Amino acid sequence: MWYFETDDEGWPVRQVELYDVGRLLRYGPGRSEDRYGSLGQARLYDSDEGWSTFEITEVEFERAWRTYDE
Repeated sequence: MWYFETDDEGWPVRQVELYDVGRLLRYGPGRSEDRYGSLGQARLYDSDEGWSTFEITEVEFERAWRTYDE
């Protein structure tokens, strides 16, 4: 499961990646990449796809983001 926080133009600002095997990766200010991956480098609003069905609340994103610290 991947979570993205984007700016007004659709560029990823923060990103959380949760994997079935229990690994959690987090990218954002101060940590844009590591040996496993990096913060997304493509606008999420570039296509005609209906991304609105995948939108989550700020609370849901923050919950996933904080999981990294627990």
